[in-house]
Amino acid sequence: MKTKLVARHGDVFIFKVEDGKINKKNFNKSKAITLAYGEVTGHSHKLAVENSDILVNESFNENGIEGIAFELTEVGTLTHQEHEPIILQPGTYISVIQEEYDPILETRKVLD
Repeated sequence: MKTKLVARHGDVFIFKVEDGKINKKNFNKSKAITLAYGEVTGHSHKLAVENSDILVNESFNENGIEGIAFELTEVGTLTHQEHEPIILQPGTYISVIQEEYDPILETRKVLD
């Protein structure tokens, strides 16, 4: 699967996926989705559209990539309390959380 990093929003990375490269049979419709939630701060990275639905698979796991896959049919806005908004153009994306490595505890997700 060919992807391209198009945005970083704190510890959330957004990769654009070539059209037709993700099976969308497990996708659901939603007006807004939370890509990451801060366990400590309560802040969240939220993606919303105005006039259509976001197609989303919140438990995407394919080819060693684990995260949230989504498709926008219109421009979407990614917001967070501590970051500037990011505008995403229509297309198919995968959102993954940054991981950190601890030589004792191994790899783990970054907690916000």
